[in-house]
Amino acid sequence: MSRIDLPDIEDIDLDGTAWSVDPCTNDSDELPTALARHWILRRMVCMDAAGLQRERERAALDGLFAAIGLSSSKAGWPGKGRGGRKAHLHAQLLAELELDERTPPSPPTDLRNNVTRVAALAGLSEVDGAVLMFTVLLHTDRWLHRAINLSGGELNSAQLIRTVADLLVLPEAEIRASLGPRSALSRSGLVKLDRSGSYEIRASMPCPLVSAADQSPWPCD
Repeated sequence: MSRIDLPDIEDIDLDGTAWSVDPCTNDSDELPTALARHWILRRMVCMDAAGLQRERERAALDGLFAAIGLSSSKAGWPGKGRGGRKAHLHAQLLAELELDERTPPSPPTDLRNNVTRVAALAGLSEVDGAVLMFTVLLHTDRWLHRAINLSGGELNSAQLIRTVADLLVLPEAEIRASLGPRSALSRSGLVKLDRSGSYEIRASMPCPLVSAADQSPWPCD
């Protein structure tokens, strides 16, 4: 299998500090980037209403709701019983996503520029670039990571591909090809999908470029 040789990370002229997205941190005041927030909303909308309600009942949504600027998931529920609460939660998220999509959020400028430069070096397609950008934010935005881990933390390769396709609004076949063993992302070592089992998503989609640029360990909570 051929491999694309990229220059060392130190030789790539990247903008800003590292990838210009906040490193993983336990600081509860840290908020997701605008693009990560958009993907968080989409992730929750793509879940079924019953799954969302289960996550709400175990308080998994509390911090996420606050982080993306919505009211507490425990407040303001209409008195319609369990089924009504599930429908209300899903409708609230869908309305917020539709509002967000009127002006789709852009990635941080430095992150977009850096992905563009690396994509040119590695011969990445537009889909590859989108997958790389998602992977960088996955490893650096803890709220996005937490949202993807709703309803269980381990995904097999098929589930992971479906999740990424849903978030990026791209066909599964294109994501599957982008993460395939002969893809530019895999051959360059930028993103390699572990197909050997079911794993936590960061472990399944390691991104050495983030670690090299930030000089910090990953994954982190």
